[in-house]
Amino acid sequence: MSTDARPAQQLAALFRAARAERGYTVAYVVEQSGVSESAYKRYERGTVDSPYATHVVAICRALGINPRDAAIALGYGTREDFNLPPEEPPYPQLITTIGRVLADDTFSAAQRAALEHAVAGAYESWQMAIASINDHHGRGRS
Repeated sequence: MSTDARPAQQLAALFRAARAERGYTVAYVVEQSGVSESAYKRYERGTVDSPYATHVVAICRALGINPRDAAIALGYGTREDFNLPPEEPPYPQLITTIGRVLADDTFSAAQRAALEHAVAGAYESWQMAIASINDHHGRGRS
């Protein structure tokens, strides 16, 4: 997020990115947060210069955002001020999605176990491929 944007725009970017990353619809966020659709859309457009704390927290919960990240977006402090670790580098969307599905209890235990099994198999295949490459080139693991 750009620190040059005004706080309302930074909050809007945070909300839009989280909603897009999770594949949520506006209707879903509205339902989960209890914030009206018109209010939520104003937040996403960045036109709310004095947001209600109760709205921000409710939207953060609906989107799975740490409310401290919203406070940072609004300029109320820094990650360090809120005892948050530095932002992690973004991971490819596939990795992020896999992590979210594995942590999401709206998927059945069987669905999550199937994904975990598939990922474990892919990881094992990758390890064998790397070992083969290293053996071929006379290198050990690094």
